[in-house]
Amino acid sequence: MTRASMKSCTTIKDIAAKVGMSVTAVSLVLNEKPCRITDENRKRIKEAAHELNYSPNYSARSLKTQQTMTLGLIVPNIASHFYSKIAKNLEEECRELGYALFITGSKNRSEDDCRLLNMLARRGIDGLFFVSSSEAVGDSEVGRQLCDLHVPYVLVGRYLPAIECDSIRFDEEAGAHRATCCLIERGHTKIGCIVNTVTSESGALRYDGYRRALAEAGIASNPEYCAESDYDIGESYKAMEKLIRTDISAVLATSDSIALGAVRCIQDHNRRIPDDISVVGFDEEIAYQIYKPRLTIIKRDIEHLCHRATAMLHDRIENTNKDLQVEFNDEAIMPELLEGESVKTLTE
Repeated sequence: MTRASMKSCTTIKDIAAKVGMSVTAVSLVLNEKPCRITDENRKRIKEAAHELNYSPNYSARSLKTQQTMTLGLIVPNIASHFYSKIAKNLEEECRELGYALFITGSKNRSEDDCRLLNMLARRGIDGLFFVSSSEAVGDSEVGRQLCDLHVPYVLVGRYLPAIECDSIRFDEEAGAHRATCCLIERGHTKIGCIVNTVTSESGALRYDGYRRALAEAGIASNPEYCAESDYDIGESYKAMEKLIRTDISAVLATSDSIALGAVRCIQDHNRRIPDDISVVGFDEEIAYQIYKPRLTIIKRDIEHLCHRATAMLHDRIENTNKDLQVEFNDEAIMPELLEGESVKTLTE
């Protein structure tokens, strides 16, 4: 018998016969269900399944359980480094639980959010991860579509206050507050900020955190020290050019692309980091590692976000199947400050 034909023929009964255990015990282990089976026997079952090239028959399972073992993910922009990392980590987490993940992008438009919600619902997914577009925050139609979904879902990365559901996101306000406090603690009072408050809810929250840190330290917010920029290196370069003409000693760059544009501008104008201008950025660990000097950044732990989001959705699917009513979870993850060498300590 060829390996291909063995794959199509091997059943749980075959594995049970090989290890000398019950079909029920083997099924519980292979389906990762809670059971009182020793680690040694779990290992024997999984090794036997691998040797026999066992592959679950999801079509048969879906007929029996009414589950397709497929989940959906909607993100605003698949090409974005941040959202592609979310997609990658969620796919890996789902695969560990035996789910396939269908990934699609809304082009950051609420109209496409609605269209994709409809499309995924028709495909018979068991659950949904939804990273909404920035437009969706004030769009009642997106809220209505979510309320009409007949499958569990988790909001990831962005909070929709009008919707009662499971959600997990980063505490953007607290992250920017921590970054600004880092600069204040090192003696800086003339702190610039490059931020996107026009099209980004996260940007607006980061700006709030920046202003809160200044207010708590008794530092007046100076409009000349703030510059708007989209998440674009060229735009942030222009924004930094505006700030360089002021007397700031430090700048908070509220995204990875904004930080890259700001750093390039500072260097092109023959200013030194941190001797002339200190910089704190967001997110990009590669920049933290390769820049000379290494950038101080606010790190958002995407792996942890995706692990918790998957656990939330899986639990919600399990509880729904058991007709259990469980309170919704709403979690905000505190970003971490990674100190590099881009912040100078000012002396009196």
